[in-house]
Amino acid sequence: MFAFKRFPVYISCFFFVLTSTAQQRMLLKNDWQMQSSEIIQATGIEISSNSNKQQNWYPVTVPTTVMNGLVKNNVYPDLFFGKNLEKVALHQFEKSWWYKKEIMLDKALLE
Repeated sequence: MFAFKRFPVYISCFFFVLTSTAQQRMLLKNDWQMQSSEIIQATGIEISSNSNKQQNWYPVTVPTTVMNGLVKNNVYPDLFFGKNLEKVALHQFEKSWWYKKEIMLDKALLE
């Protein structure tokens, strides 16, 4: 048996945006992407820029955990079957993970 260490993973997101003028909701739970900061060695500003179109991000729906995102993307098989949990590479959880989503806002929402 092995012990899990806890490492902070910070997710900054709201699950919907509500504007006071248009009273429109934009659900934000779908179409997120996640990747380890060990793989994507860039700053938040670089990741958030329009010119950043890095590949190899895992598509996820939030809320989710890194482990669940990896299982949903077939990096690991069903963790509750046999000894699959023992095959998880724990070193990948020693670094933080990025979550990102691109949204398009109507110009009226910005006024």
